Amino acid sequence: GGIAILKGNYLGTNRTGIDMGNDTNLYVNAGTVTCGSAASQEFNVIGRADVSGIYARGSGQVNVFSNYIGRSETHTAASNLDDGISLNGTGNAWIDSNMIVGNGDDGINFSKSAGSTLVTDNCIGISFDKATIAANTDDGIFVDGQGTIKIGGTIDVDSNFIAGQSGGGDTGIAINDGSPTIQGNYIGTNNAGTDLSNDTNVYLLAGADNVTIGGDYTLTRNVIGHSTSIGIFVAVSSGTTNIKGNDIGYDSGGFNVGNGTDGISVPSSGGVINIGGTGANEGNVIGLSVDDGIVITATSGTVNVLGNYIGTNSTNAVLRNTGDGIEVGTTGATVNIGGGAAGSANFICWQDGVADAGIRVVNGSPSIQGNYIGTNAAGANLGNAVGVVISTGADNVSLGGNAAGEGNIVGTSDSDDLQVSGTVGVVNIKGNWFGTNAA
Repeated sequence: GGIAILKGNYLGTNRTGIDMGNDTNLYVNAGTVTCGSAASQEFNVIGRADVSGIYARGSGQVNVFSNYIGRSETHTAASNLDDGISLNGTGNAWIDSNMIVGNGDDGINFSKSAGSTLVTDNCIGISFDKATIAANTDDGIFVDGQGTIKIGGTIDVDSNFIAGQSGGGDTGIAINDGSPTIQGNYIGTNNAGTDLSNDTNVYLLAGADNVTIGGDYTLTRNVIGHSTSIGIFVAVSSGTTNIKGNDIGYDSGGFNVGNGTDGISVPSSGGVINIGGTGANEGNVIGLSVDDGIVITATSGTVNVLGNYIGTNSTNAVLRNTGDGIEVGTTGATVNIGGGAAGSANFICWQDGVADAGIRVVNGSPSIQGNYIGTNAAGANLGNAVGVVISTGADNVSLGGNAAGEGNIVGTSDSDDLQVSGTVGVVNIKGNWFGTNAA
């Protein structure tokens, strides 16, 4: 038990980065420990540990505020050989306004079994200037445990800047186990659109369960961009994962932060993946990817794509993904793109490179309903090269429907609004408008 406050110390190093060798610089097992403060000269410099800079376990409360972890205040290297901060046990933590850089493993590693953790306003993998990369060797944040974990909060108030993790498969945020909420962060970039690449920005692995990425576009969007590969990669997920209200490859400030391959890739699933939603401000803006906006190759589970702007935004900006808007190549998952309910429509536009499509189905049986493809509700010319392509491997595809709101509006394409080619199974084409709209 008890209360401890540490301010203005050098743990494991000095201001010139000399190795003064502790195994772990700060070890918290119980009680309430506050390390650092936002007040002038009350930060700690925590570096050169043979293991972690800070290791918290047990059932206590640890507050880590405004410290230099892995570098000194003069930005001299002072790497901890393992994680900058490692959180274990069942306690609570608040990690706020720290610079966590240059560590030998993860910036922050969660392996907690319970408790509540809030991570706000940190620079992870980049300096306090939010522009100079000083990467941690592995992931910026690695989540491998339970408890309530919130990373970020309100955009430009609680934002973490998580960047520079590009060293052969490194990730801004990797989730191997647990159910974190990730909101209001800049991942792979900053609020000026600078390229601060992670290899993958957000990576959901086998144990990720009920993860929330984003929420309300105006308040809690993440800006996810400049990855060397994929913006958000959902490798395996159980429960329900919500990816809502984010800027992916684009920053609403007007910056091109396109990801290196796809905006979102869902290669496998075991649960429900919601990309966007029907509520106000739940749609993502997904644009400027070097390849496709969304790729779905999941073999099980359900993937719902609802209310998004793909290749454009609400002001009809040209945010073309270099490949297709959405590509479906699944062999077993249920895929719903749009729907008849209010707010379900996706706006899939400006995919006008040679042979690019708004939606391409190369395998699987998706339901495609109620979308605006190459246009908007006012009938504007926002054309794709091809509106919808359904090709060999597709079977039992539903394009449109008989009920109110289920028909797609497909128009202003450079060539065909609809192409059906190769050996396909059953394709139901009902209630759509091609080259015109309901008016």
